Amino acid sequence: MKINCIPGVHDDGSTKKTVKQRKRNSKKPSLLEGLVPDNINLTINMKAEDKELVLNKIDEMKDDLIFNWRIVQVLMGLGIVLGFIGSYLL
Repeated sequence: MKINCIPGVHDDGSTKKTVKQRKRNSKKPSLLEGLVPDNINLTINMKAEDKELVLNKIDEMKDDLIFNWRIVQVLMGLGIVLGFIGSYLL
C-alpha cells in the first residue's frame, strides 16, 4: 500500500489542484458611508424683503456669469482658429 504525503497528488501520479474561492462582498463599506446621510434637506426661513434681495442678487450673479462664459467661449474659439492657421503656416 502506497501513501502519498504530497497534497493534490494521486496514486497514479496525476495532480489535481483544488481551488478555494472566498466570498466577496459586492459593496465594500467605506469610512464615510456611516457618517454622511443619504439625503440632506436644507430649509432657510427669511423675511419676504430679504428673500427678494437674495433672489435679485442671484439673478445679477447669473447674468455676470453668463457674460463671462461667453467671453471665455469666444477666446477659446479664437485660440482654436489661430492654432489651425498657425499649424498650416509652419
